[in-house]
Amino acid sequence: MRVRLVVLRDPGKVWRVVRSLRRLVDRYREDLLPSEFWREGTYLPFPRYPNAYLLILWPPGGTDPVALARRVARLLEKRAGVVLDWAAGIRKSGAVWLLVKARAYKEPDLKVVRYGVQADDLRAIRRLV
Repeated sequence: MRVRLVVLRDPGKVWRVVRSLRRLVDRYREDLLPSEFWREGTYLPFPRYPNAYLLILWPPGGTDPVALARRVARLLEKRAGVVLDWAAGIRKSGAVWLLVKARAYKEPDLKVVRYGVQADDLRAIRRLV
């Protein structure tokens, strides 16, 4: 599976990406609105630092894109030991756009921490499918 990482710093740009996806899925729902995912107070409003990571996944044929997005998000959470705030959208091309906020919650006390996707994470995602 091919994976591409795009680091998004500007909250306005993240909003444009989220809005372009129209309907999103997350760990609980398959009908999440962009305004429910990307709202003020749920991200770190500092344009110098990453606010979100966009992982573009091109799954092999026959793969359920919603299940794939959830598996990738669980993998990232497990590797970092955090609870992520994420949502995914499926493009007409079949690509899965997984948006992960840089604001995460460290288990077990759910303290707010900064999260970042690492190169090892991308290799693990490629091996997942």
